Amino acid sequence: ALLCIEAGIPVLVEKPFAASGAGARQIAEAAKSKGVFAMEAMWTRFLPAALALKQAVAAGSIGEARLVSGNFGISQVPGATGMFDPALGGGAVMHLGAYPMSLAQGLFVSPSWVQAVGTIGPSGVDEDAAFQLRYDNGVIGSFFVSLRAWAPNNFTVMGDNGMIATQGSIVRPHGLIFSQEPPRAAEQGQFGWRARLRQHALVHAVAQRTGRSSRSPGRRQAYPYTGNGYHYEADEVLACVRRGASESAIMPVSDSVAVADTADTIRRAIRGLTPAGNDTE
Repeated sequence: ALLCIEAGIPVLVEKPFAASGAGARQIAEAAKSKGVFAMEAMWTRFLPAALALKQAVAAGSIGEARLVSGNFGISQVPGATGMFDPALGGGAVMHLGAYPMSLAQGLFVSPSWVQAVGTIGPSGVDEDAAFQLRYDNGVIGSFFVSLRAWAPNNFTVMGDNGMIATQGSIVRPHGLIFSQEPPRAAEQGQFGWRARLRQHALVHAVAQRTGRSSRSPGRRQAYPYTGNGYHYEADEVLACVRRGASESAIMPVSDSVAVADTADTIRRAIRGLTPAGNDTE
């Protein structure tokens, strides 16, 4: 990336943008200094479903967002890929955690507080990680990523008026599931008829047989992508370069730097170099 920028060539840098926050900042500063376009190839953020998710959250379709969660785990044989190689910036946090962190970064900006635990494998990289992030607007994020365990590979934003979950893999969602429910009002007494009905044995028997619950099953909305989905980010680069933009509004370089900085904090916490709960600074 630095060699291309030095030569004045626009760059689309495969994620993770760099192996550390310092490396990401070096790319960002070089691109700014040379006036050259640079963008991280976080292709998921350009898919129709991801764009619709951001629009829906911003429009308040689930009310005030309060929680966000994301999981991405693929059980792999140790050493099978470069993800296990420290020299290649390996580890679950950078290679898999980049997806939920980047999606959340695009929605809620940088976290102001980080807490993390994890497992360092024989190769020296973080193979499993669980981390919580708190954003300036009060949203709390909870994430699991792993190179050694299977995880649901999903992403959900939860608000006081419902939830929005991605349909399909977190890396390649093709739709959204909207579960819109207003906050519950206080019932008229602990033994009101609604409360008594919910506890009736017949209601529970029917619910178990039909697979129903008191929660809304949600409304599924398809946002299909064309091809294999990779071309959306390439189209964005072309459009930006043609109009002389130095970065993308959908995937700004500042977001890439922020995610790399957060990953650094998470990995330091996992390795025990700093307290498990700490400020990103």
